[in-house]
Amino acid sequence: MPKKRWTPEKVIEELKRTRQDGPKMHPQLDAAARRYFGSVRAALDAAGLPCGKRPPPYNDWSKQTVVDAIRQRHNDRESLWRTNREDPSLYSAGKRLFGTWTKARAAAGLPKPTRDFYSPDEVCMKIIELYERELPLAFSSHNDEKLRRSARKHFGGWRGAVKSLGLESELPRQWTEQNVLEAIRERRAAGHCLYKTHAEDKSLFAAAVKRFGDWQKALKAAGLDVKTREKWSKDKVIERLRALGTKFPGENIRNIDSNLAHAAARRFGTLGKAIEAAGIEPPRRRWTEDRIISAIQERYIAGEPQHIEGLGDIPLAQAAKRRFGTWAAAVEAAGLVDRITVRKPLRYWTADDVIAEIQKWHTEGHEFKDVWTHYTALVNAARRHFPTWRAAMEAAGFQCGRRNWDQPTIIREIQIRHRAGKSLTSDHPDNINLAAASIRYFGSWTAAKQSAGVPSKQTQRKVAS
Repeated sequence: MPKKRWTPEKVIEELKRTRQDGPKMHPQLDAAARRYFGSVRAALDAAGLPCGKRPPPYNDWSKQTVVDAIRQRHNDRESLWRTNREDPSLYSAGKRLFGTWTKARAAAGLPKPTRDFYSPDEVCMKIIELYERELPLAFSSHNDEKLRRSARKHFGGWRGAVKSLGLESELPRQWTEQNVLEAIRERRAAGHCLYKTHAEDKSLFAAAVKRFGDWQKALKAAGLDVKTREKWSKDKVIERLRALGTKFPGENIRNIDSNLAHAAARRFGTLGKAIEAAGIEPPRRRWTEDRIISAIQERYIAGEPQHIEGLGDIPLAQAAKRRFGTWAAAVEAAGLVDRITVRKPLRYWTADDVIAEIQKWHTEGHEFKDVWTHYTALVNAARRHFPTWRAAMEAAGFQCGRRNWDQPTIIREIQIRHRAGKSLTSDHPDNINLAAASIRYFGSWTAAKQSAGVPSKQTQRKVAS
């Protein structure tokens, strides 16, 4: 369709035709009016048409209503930082009537909190501290929003602050299209399988998908030959199965063509169903109940190890479980229940079992703090059936009082454990709550031990060296 050529006469004619009933949006006509007349208003005057005005959307706002609305948002626990997105009308009215949104908040008695920053030297010292503690130079290592904000102010960002110390090699790699292609070629030159990259180098695989759309396109961009995947349909699977069944009767399809076996499982649910649909002879190794019973009896007579399921034959054990439900049921079907020892299956816990076991643990006079080291099965079962161990305790009718921590209490507890010769590692089950409190009040477990006068292993190594 050819582009319409505007002239001043055509603009006036089109305005008279379309604007008789008031203002309407017409981007091309409005642009042409501005081009020839300077503005749409001037074009309407030249056409002898009135220039209608839309009523402003903020007729009802006043300073008092803006202040009341801001206070109402605060009372309703709504964010004042996101007002520009959640309530644009209030935000624009506050800026118009008070000059800025910050002044509008101040007028409502809710001034914007001032932000404090670390100095550049303090930012560098904290980064060096993370590096000396051998922690990754990432936000997850410190979770200090003030530190990240200060790095952005003084160095342009966290990466710039780390680079200023010459530690850019410790930062996560920034992937560009060129970096992705070079990394793919390096993997190929090193002899790595490119189709296992998703498991061996997840960072490279994710970057390739992000930059090129998918892994195949990234390989093509790197100049490498890409194997095209064969598209399988049910008819094609059956046709290939029949061809292999004629050529290799009774052989295991998985050993001959693994791609065909996977495609058959995708299209028919299992390879066995696909073989039945193709009407070919099943593999000779296909397990039946009679064959499983015979194999168990033969291996028992041969003196195979009885303490292993399947008597040392893993495929036999798997087939027995598929056909009989459990290995014990298969042994019973073989008539050897009195001669083959079957290990007792692991206990299956229910929520009621957890509650009963917690009450039994208390009745027998044990302390609940010892359950973490002496009855881990109960702890794990409680975590599966309840959100937390505390919730399991409350369900069993026990109230868990939370210990109140402060710096003197933490120091005293560390010193007591040190004098008693107990473990002072943060991941020890007895130190979980103490370590968490130490991080809250001292910043780290190491700092808490230093405050308690207990040297860490890392400090001892430095002194020894």
